[in-house]
Amino acid sequence: MKGMKEMKELIGHVTSNSNKVKIIEILHRKESNSKAISKSMRVPDRVVKGLLDELVEDGIVEANEGIYKLTDLGKQIFGEVKGIRG
Repeated sequence: MKGMKEMKELIGHVTSNSNKVKIIEILHRKESNSKAISKSMRVPDRVVKGLLDELVEDGIVEANEGIYKLTDLGKQIFGEVKGIRG
């Protein structure tokens, strides 16, 4: 479990980029691949892949054979971000 300070930093890291927030919202609904996320967001796949790599590195998203999903931490972050954004 992340400490409160680390959690706030991660939330700030996510909320500072609206595309990261959109990715988390999409993955909260269902697991997906980068192409489907890219199409849904109308953002180039290479941009989405870069953001997904950052989210994986932060432990918010996990990848398995090209399919991305939220980790338990990611679900927690989603709840916090949703609370902030209303």
